[in-house]
Amino acid sequence: MVVKEFNPASRAGGWQPIAWYRSWRFYLAIAAALLVYAYGWRVTQIRLGELWHGAHLIRPFLSALAVPDVLTRQQYIQRATAAFYYGGETPPPPGPGPGGPRLSQTFLTVLDRMVETVFLALMGTTMGVLFAVPLSFLGARNLTAHIPAGGAIYWLTRSLFNLTRSIEALVLAIIFTVWVGLGPFAGVLALGVHSVASLGKLYSEAIESIDTGPIEAITATGASGLQIIRYAVVPQIVPQFIAFTIYRWDINVRFSTVIGFVGGGGIGFVLQQYINLLQWRQAATALWMIAVVVALLDYASAVVRQRIV
Repeated sequence: MVVKEFNPASRAGGWQPIAWYRSWRFYLAIAAALLVYAYGWRVTQIRLGELWHGAHLIRPFLSALAVPDVLTRQQYIQRATAAFYYGGETPPPPGPGPGGPRLSQTFLTVLDRMVETVFLALMGTTMGVLFAVPLSFLGARNLTAHIPAGGAIYWLTRSLFNLTRSIEALVLAIIFTVWVGLGPFAGVLALGVHSVASLGKLYSEAIESIDTGPIEAITATGASGLQIIRYAVVPQIVPQFIAFTIYRWDINVRFSTVIGFVGGGGIGFVLQQYINLLQWRQAATALWMIAVVVALLDYASAVVRQRIV
């Protein structure tokens, strides 16, 4: 790091580069950063001692992670009877013995909710793509500059993206839960609206970064605006659009696990119930399911991006 300051000892008597450790600006920046972090430490009420004092409260949950509620044994009711059989009578067959291990009801419930979570993210992403693709063309400066009132259209579209992205998906889920009631539909709407803004911004920036050569060549032939988009813009943006869409679906799977905490459906809903009831083994089953499915989807999305993009 080199800082330029007025150095009186220099022969020229002007601005000369000096070492960073001799610059008062460097120490002033360090002091300002320390003040900012000290104030942030106070505002966020960080108490490192609570990590030790409250460790006993989380210990049952950490122990349950090693033994999630996945397998169980069939319960049978045995009755002790003393029956007498006389000649000619046939005794009844013996009752069933104890069964072997089988999948627990918790695992089946968590699996069903995890499937709902994956499709919740898929439907929310699909909704986002359907609205973000047409809006992204209106939010690209290099395309709207050639149409009437293009500047206003560009500004309104980008403002819509920024305004919607500023509201977290969790807050949107609360709003839609009040609007349409508890359930996965509220989660789909929350993820969809948030995806429209996020994907729209990524799509429009991808459009703005394309090569202008094909556009100028097709424009010189007298092609219409739709023909320019069809033959000069779309072939350049399809790979990026696919990569952004798959990445957004991956993000929505993670978002959907949290949206369930506010009634948006999915596995987060049952996970919250398990935690509230202190059912640590059942909660551990849900967490392991989330981790496994997210890892598998991340691997699958990476393979798809590698082969398509």
